[in-house]
Amino acid sequence: MVDEIRSNEERSEVLKAENEVASEELS
Repeated sequence: MVDEIRSNEERSEVLKAENEVASEELS
């Protein structure tokens, strides 16, 4: 259970970073 939550947090962090990179490339 804890591992699932931890992996979900890591995944959201990765998605957040990818979104920042994508927005930088667009601007």
